[in-house]
Amino acid sequence: MSRLISLIVCFQLCWSCFDGTSQVLNDNIKNNFENHLGFNAKGTLLTETQLDNTRAILLAEQERRTDVSKLWFRVQGGTTSQTTYSADWPDAILDKWIALQQDFNLKFIFVINVNDSPSNQRTFFNRWITRGGDYHAIEVGNELYLPKFKNSTPGTLPVDAPEVTAVTAGMTADIYMSSLAVGFVNAFSDLNLPFFFIAAPEKPSLPNVHLYNMQWNQTIASHLTSPLYQSVNSNLTLHLYEKTEGDVNYNQIPNLRNIAPAGTKIWITESGVVDDAVIELAPNPMLVQGNREVTHMNNVLTKLVIGDLILALAPN
Repeated sequence: MSRLISLIVCFQLCWSCFDGTSQVLNDNIKNNFENHLGFNAKGTLLTETQLDNTRAILLAEQERRTDVSKLWFRVQGGTTSQTTYSADWPDAILDKWIALQQDFNLKFIFVINVNDSPSNQRTFFNRWITRGGDYHAIEVGNELYLPKFKNSTPGTLPVDAPEVTAVTAGMTADIYMSSLAVGFVNAFSDLNLPFFFIAAPEKPSLPNVHLYNMQWNQTIASHLTSPLYQSVNSNLTLHLYEKTEGDVNYNQIPNLRNIAPAGTKIWITESGVVDDAVIELAPNPMLVQGNREVTHMNNVLTKLVIGDLILALAPN
């Protein structure tokens, strides 16, 4: 529950760009940013808590006459998406998330577990649809640019990172786009949903990581011009976290857009402030956290354009 207040603050800030009350966000965002705001979730973890908190937020916003049907949810968010399989999702949990979607007419993003096979993931997707759920976008994997992937091999998997498997060990941007993602695109392309492929954030405080991430992005953008990726609605996803105040270059969003094919959407599918120092800021760390979250999300929003998206951290 500790994040609920700051999430509501962020939620209300972002909705101010829809109702025209924001004095900070530009007119382009205020007038056209509908349908592109939402939350991450950790679908199988503390499901009841997540659903209770989410319903509390949505009901409160409905009281304020907010059209919550504009919201997007990344139900299998983050690392969870790459470590859970269809068997880890009992029908009861699926049905609870589907009920939430139906009650509020929400939009869901399906995050593919690239450690699984394309056919298994499509079968899992179909389970949601058969039980009455719906999806509006496909995200292909999660943060495969991280050093734990490229620095591992099938014979030397990290014991504390179950998301790194024989499938994703030794991952590079070229392997991701020329091999791994291809099977999933082929398995899901008949749905005519937009695909989102992994871009990496800038890390100027870590020069070697920063260089690798920028090379990753150049490779991904280059692949998006190939016939396969041009044949589907291909876009990019980016995760932006502020770990110390002021450490995010928000211009990396338009910089990424500039190297991608024209019309590529940039979806910030994870965003937030994860600064451990906040807990030292007594007497009211939650207020400090909330204010930091608001500033961070506002800075992201001002760099997005029509068709882009931002998701806050999970309401758990």
